[in-house]
Amino acid sequence: RRISGRAGEAGVRTPRTALALTPPPPREGALLVEQPPLRLHFRRGPECAEEGGMSLSLIRPTVEQACAQLAELNSPEKVALAFMTVIFLLEQALLDPARYGSLKADSKTLRARVLDISGGAAFFESAGFNPGGDSYTLDADAGEAELRRRVDVIKGGASCAERVLAAIVTVGDSNAGDAAVTAVKLARTYCSNILAHQADEAKRRIGASNKALGARLLATKGGGELLLAVGFELTGELYVCTASFPELQICVGMLDRAESVWAEMAIAAGVVPGAAGSSGAAESDPNHLAEAIPVSSITIAKLPLATALDQRRGAADMEPALVADSTRSAVQLFLWMAVSKRWRLFAWMQTPSTVVEWVRPTVEGAPYELVLEVDLGDGKALELGCTVLPLGEPENEYLTANRFIGQHYESLSSNHLEEIARNVRARVAPVLETLKNLVKAMEAQN
Repeated sequence: RRISGRAGEAGVRTPRTALALTPPPPREGALLVEQPPLRLHFRRGPECAEEGGMSLSLIRPTVEQACAQLAELNSPEKVALAFMTVIFLLEQALLDPARYGSLKADSKTLRARVLDISGGAAFFESAGFNPGGDSYTLDADAGEAELRRRVDVIKGGASCAERVLAAIVTVGDSNAGDAAVTAVKLARTYCSNILAHQADEAKRRIGASNKALGARLLATKGGGELLLAVGFELTGELYVCTASFPELQICVGMLDRAESVWAEMAIAAGVVPGAAGSSGAAESDPNHLAEAIPVSSITIAKLPLATALDQRRGAADMEPALVADSTRSAVQLFLWMAVSKRWRLFAWMQTPSTVVEWVRPTVEGAPYELVLEVDLGDGKALELGCTVLPLGEPENEYLTANRFIGQHYESLSSNHLEEIARNVRARVAPVLETLKNLVKAMEAQN
């Protein structure tokens, strides 16, 4: 089964087991997902009797999980800058707590490099800085040894991301588009299979004579380096993966951004961007993720009319598009639905104003700010509703996923919770970041 994201939509394909029937061909927007960085804690007790004896609470992600989430939700450039910034601040705070042990939350550099990117605040807190009022303070209770361990974890995550990015650049720069895309997809499949079957050590081993490995990955220029970058080492007649689960999540996050990296390389070289080379595969790659529209790209007075969307397709599932209405009195937010292959209006903002107005379509009789489109393999679009809270943050993705599973219990089970939640988070984050950037642009230009 697959769950394909569509603007407000979550893209997911469940991992195959050894006994699974051959699935139908992948659709645009389908995405294989693995273990998410957030956890839920369930407890039983008499005080929970009215809720069936269970309560649910969130646990702050570990630094390993937060690093993985950061790589999953942001461009490689943002990830690298965030890693570098937090490593510096944490090391300085350990050396000179009086000067660096308390940092202003409104610091422009800190906000731009860490706090304002997707997953940045959670990452900063997991590193060892606790929020309080208008500042972040070093978590002295954690102890110096633990804080230094977190520094090492972040350095390891940064090194992992850097290796994978370098390999992606080499593969994209040295091969035709289709060959580069195929190599990256296979490397991603190896990583995702390990994450999907964490108790199965066999998933960490690949025969050196494996035909798919040889033809799709090792035969490409830079393919061997890519395999090494994601943690596989040649041991005898086997390639064995020694990467930790959080490192593999970082690898998957970086591999999902491969086509964005290649597009930027193409722009820098003066070539019309597509995938690596000139195949234009970004439109059909099932793992391609949307990016938020940056503030620098939003000029209110020059936005195209909504009718311009009739002339183009989206390049990624849940890709946001900002356009003007027919009277240019409002900015509209459309999202690309990869399952039904259409643009859909979800919100608008009057000009000049900074208030987001939602369309709020209904799913199962209830209104939601965003709607995710789910394809279980039969070509039919099932809708998954996602609530956006008053301050512009999404509801917890596990609650969103659990509600959807309950609505479709005949086809889904709790085994799908992790995958659906991770994809909801990955799809919704660029949409809400785009809206925040629209508010900033509206304030600056009016």
